[in-house]
Amino acid sequence: MDRSDRAKADDRRPALNRRDLAGWEATGPGHALLGPFSPVWAAVPSLAGLVLAVPAAAEAFGTAPEARTPGYLVPLLLALALLAGGYSLLRLMQLAVMASRWDVSRQGGIPSRRVMSEHSMHGTWVTGVGGSLLLMGALGVWSDLDGKLSGLEPGTTLVAVGAAGSIAALALANWIGRAWEGHTQRHERVQKEERERRLADPLVRIREASRDSHPGSDLLPEELVDVLRPGVTPADLPGTTPRP
Repeated sequence: MDRSDRAKADDRRPALNRRDLAGWEATGPGHALLGPFSPVWAAVPSLAGLVLAVPAAAEAFGTAPEARTPGYLVPLLLALALLAGGYSLLRLMQLAVMASRWDVSRQGGIPSRRVMSEHSMHGTWVTGVGGSLLLMGALGVWSDLDGKLSGLEPGTTLVAVGAAGSIAALALANWIGRAWEGHTQRHERVQKEERERRLADPLVRIREASRDSHPGSDLLPEELVDVLRPGVTPADLPGTTPRP
């Protein structure tokens, strides 16, 4: 696939619009609070974990000790893990979709540093929650082998869920970081190419040099203008101010 084919493929890829970004960077009164990338949706798994944790806690601690069965704490721990890490896990998924659909040219640049660094915090948090489940699962395996009731038996479910959550969080966070780095590099290339195109015009180079030598001024030396384009005065050039 040559460069033109890749450009056409990029044009066909769905890009985000400003309405989609309302959940991240829009803070004005006219923006939607329930856009597809709004933090409100990321809170749904945590709310579900809270709803599930209440009956699980009642079941676990409302049972008499002699009536408790192996693994009676597992549903409660899974619900608490969803409560603690559900928000960050879904937020990572939102960020991954956003990074995959971002187009530097169509969006006019890159998002804020806060958005591009958010994945690191959420990835670390989900990894910690998954690691805690993994540790509880290891204790459950130990107690199952030891023959003593701990409520974590057999532990394999907690180990599997904790390991899967941690691996998924690390993989997503690393992928998102690489995606934003690629978008940043492309943004820098686009800016460089745009500046090179502007400076290809000799008059633009003179105007840039004039601004550098006289900050805040758009004055152009009349003699240089006459050399480049005879009969053209500074008043005829866009973005310039004639000398008094």
